[in-house]
Amino acid sequence: MLFRSRETADVPPDTRSFGVADSRSSEKADAENKAPATSGADSSREAPGIAGNPSDNNASQARMLYQELDVIRKPQFAILGEVKEQDLHYQIVSELRVAPRAGREGSLAVEQTIYDTRLVMADELSKASFTDSLAAMKGQRIRFNVNERGDVSDFVADSKERPKSVAVDLTGGRGFLVTSVMDADGWKEIAEWSFFVPAEDGKREWTRRMMHDFAPLGSWYGDTRFRRGDSQGGVMRIDFAHAMTFSPTAGGIAGLPFAVAKVAFKSEVADGAIEYDSYNKRVRKVQERFLVRGTLGAELFGETAGIEISESQLLTVKLYDKYPWSR
Repeated sequence: MLFRSRETADVPPDTRSFGVADSRSSEKADAENKAPATSGADSSREAPGIAGNPSDNNASQARMLYQELDVIRKPQFAILGEVKEQDLHYQIVSELRVAPRAGREGSLAVEQTIYDTRLVMADELSKASFTDSLAAMKGQRIRFNVNERGDVSDFVADSKERPKSVAVDLTGGRGFLVTSVMDADGWKEIAEWSFFVPAEDGKREWTRRMMHDFAPLGSWYGDTRFRRGDSQGGVMRIDFAHAMTFSPTAGGIAGLPFAVAKVAFKSEVADGAIEYDSYNKRVRKVQERFLVRGTLGAELFGETAGIEISESQLLTVKLYDKYPWSR
């Protein structure tokens, strides 16, 4: 995100089958699960395992999954009549070790290691910062538990991701470009999608509370309405739409060389779809899209600059039995 100023600075379910492709699954499902969308993928190679499991979990029953996160973001900023745009596309692949929790039927313990990252596209203003941030994510670990309803708890992330500001040239002055790849709240949201469990009461439609990370400015809160669709080849489609309200980051945004006076956003698009493997009882793919618009006031040296902001996001999460990238 872009801010103008007179100075610049760098700021430094079912535990039997979950996570396993059962031999009784359809050939079509197996083929699709081994064919990632990433160009040049080689699903025959597996990433190294994670050493060790917490002693209170059934390590001998642990199963491996691989999570591919694909993010496309197009932020746009208008300040004093000048428009700047970012064009971002990056991918992150993680290894998930999933084990049933000892003494807690239906509950899972998950250890996630960020194994590799890829900057597919970035504008010149953003390239250096996102290259560094993505490289720093490799090897980071995330641990959490999931109950039989898909609720994520006890979430702990190594992530030290903080908003960063780098100097940029603007007409008539200098400014800050503020960047953030994925913070801990964002990773928790990805975990919730990865271990999503549909309503089991047979209803075609249902509603749940939701949260969407919008770092570094805040988060979105509200309700998500799900609609169960038809199944093909053992894969059920579930469409969803969010009704959400923006909540600014409490206490301001840490680590920035300016104060944020006021933030206000509204969503224009907030929906998506889930592909759920009904036999193996797990998510295969989630795609979520957003388009939001709003305003922000940045205070620096006693002056306040009004900024108009819009951002479109397309987030895709896929789960695989084998490592999805070629190496």
